[in-house]
Amino acid sequence: MPLLEVACPGCQAPLKAPDTMAGKKARCKRCNTSFRLPGGATADSVGDSQMLSVVDPPPAPAPAPAARRPSPARKPAPVEDDEDIPSAAPVDDDEPLAAVVADEEPAPAAGGDPFSFDATPAAPAAKKKPRPARDEDDEPAPAAPAASGDPFSFDGSAEPAAKSGSKSGIRKKPPARRDDDADEDDRPAAGKKKPAGGGGGLIKVAVAAAVFALVAGGVVAGVIVFLNNKPGEQAKNEKKKDEKVEPPPVEPTPTPAGKTDPTPPPKDKEGGKGTKGTTGGTPPKVAKGKGGGMLTLPAGKVFAFPVKPAAPKAVTEPSNNPPPVELAFAEVRRFFPPAKADADIGVAWRSHAGFQGAGEKITLSLFSPNTGKEVAKVETEGDGSTEPACDLSVDGGTFAAGNRLTGKVTVWDVRKKVKKLDAFDPYKDKPEHKAAKLAAVYLTEPPDRLVTVTTAGAVHVWELGTKAMAGEYVPPKAAPNKVSPGRGVASTPNRQGVVVAVGGTVYRVDTAGTVSGNQAADLGGDVGRSLALAVSPGGKVLYAFETDADGKKEKAVMMLTEDTRSPAFRWPADGGEPVSAGWAGDNVAALGTSQGAAVWFDAETGFNPIAVARTPEDKAAHAVGDSHWTLLPSAGNPKLCLVIELALPPQGVGDPLTPAARRPTASLVLDGKGLSQDTPKAAP
Repeated sequence: MPLLEVACPGCQAPLKAPDTMAGKKARCKRCNTSFRLPGGATADSVGDSQMLSVVDPPPAPAPAPAARRPSPARKPAPVEDDEDIPSAAPVDDDEPLAAVVADEEPAPAAGGDPFSFDATPAAPAAKKKPRPARDEDDEPAPAAPAASGDPFSFDGSAEPAAKSGSKSGIRKKPPARRDDDADEDDRPAAGKKKPAGGGGGLIKVAVAAAVFALVAGGVVAGVIVFLNNKPGEQAKNEKKKDEKVEPPPVEPTPTPAGKTDPTPPPKDKEGGKGTKGTTGGTPPKVAKGKGGGMLTLPAGKVFAFPVKPAAPKAVTEPSNNPPPVELAFAEVRRFFPPAKADADIGVAWRSHAGFQGAGEKITLSLFSPNTGKEVAKVETEGDGSTEPACDLSVDGGTFAAGNRLTGKVTVWDVRKKVKKLDAFDPYKDKPEHKAAKLAAVYLTEPPDRLVTVTTAGAVHVWELGTKAMAGEYVPPKAAPNKVSPGRGVASTPNRQGVVVAVGGTVYRVDTAGTVSGNQAADLGGDVGRSLALAVSPGGKVLYAFETDADGKKEKAVMMLTEDTRSPAFRWPADGGEPVSAGWAGDNVAALGTSQGAAVWFDAETGFNPIAVARTPEDKAAHAVGDSHWTLLPSAGNPKLCLVIELALPPQGVGDPLTPAARRPTASLVLDGKGLSQDTPKAAP
């Protein structure tokens, strides 16, 4: 078949087509420019034009130098009018020509893109499928090429050619790469915008550097280098980015049958009302860092200790005959008052100091509440803590001691001196919880379950008989070192659960039946350190804490419920700090201080201080149940202590006819005789 040869008016590439297509419209495969082939009558539209392949280019003269001018603002390229398309030889509509290119050029891709390096032959343009719409399709087309005739120039000005007389027409530098060309190379030719006056629009996706060189003898070789941004690498990078932004969720695992609810309860944004956290199964990832912002204390009163009585006279006798127990108060670590009438007094004390915690021994001694005589004892490994993780059952027969250095727990039958659990490691298969470390251990009532709490606030419940996990609860705000060991967690009065303070939010966890938890109270911000925590039978929370807002440390105490918060009482600097908390029913709350004082609050009609009771040597350990119990050193004998029981609220203190909010805080002395206060002055 005779062929017509014609140069593309857009990119000057040599093209060929059957002479039977004369007068028809055609389209250059390289630059996508449409034009009419010479000869014959007009027959088809631009949309039906045939794609022509490139043949070996003839030698071309070097482009004339042109003055460099600033790049014009980019505007949408005008669409060509069909009547202005220059003539050229077309290819047959039914038989498009196969691509014929120079040996040094890559074969066009299957999609018809002559700039692709894929060796697959190009498919006919009519069979191309439209690609999905993309946001960048709305961008304006690039400006027309410079007057120099370089169709690959992006800056709108021609690069000057070599100096006159030189045989080299190489451009001094390639055109700068544009950011919006990154992912255009994979578009089908039919889906791209039509450029104005040449093929510059087709290579919007690729960065092309055109180099035309004149070699010796006047032979011109054209080399075009195309930088193709690979779609596979782009997709890979986008995938990595998506993985960083949205990590896959942690899938819960089934919990032991009959022990915990296998369906995780719903969560709200910050563990709000009804939040169940995570119960059962393998532990989820706990949060990193400190979480929410530091709490700034709301407006409240400054709680000032009243002046210590100078000559107390009036006496309120204790409820018991204080028995002496043979203990040095300096070695006392935990004080467990009788939880019921026939129970013994328990004291955990350091029996051997060891060295820096290593080799320390902690002994649990039981004493008769009537005579003070020691009736049973067991010894366990200590960890050097002044507030060891340990608990004594209601009947005084089971003692649990956790070692924060090793993370292991030993449980004793005190009277039989037999270990129920020997160096049990609750986090052996839970490395994340093991890393957070043990904060506290508790026994349920009856003492058939062991409760462990980490410094992240994660609560795990274990069957003593089988060591099987009965369930777990991980608060929504769980994070390592959020729970102060010995200070930020406490047992409920009925021993059926625990409360734990995590970052200014207090959670209550049921541990006796199905293990589950929810939010009990919220301060509305993070705290620097928990000082003391207790919950009443009715769910009122007494919480003493220290904030660190704006670098200013302040101690405070508040009463919290699920829906309300009392005004905060700022703690006085000369009052030491709260170290223990408790409730006598729902109406009287008590704090023990590092200076041995006891502070009582009326919680019946608000939250107001009743009295401050100091001890003679400013040393005492306090614990509250139905009564207030105090262990204090015996006067004149450092190897003896006294155990004193007082009824709450304290009798004979304050004027019952004056509203609690208006009563002055009473100043008392607590010793072996009971409570004493200054003798009221007679009215003049």
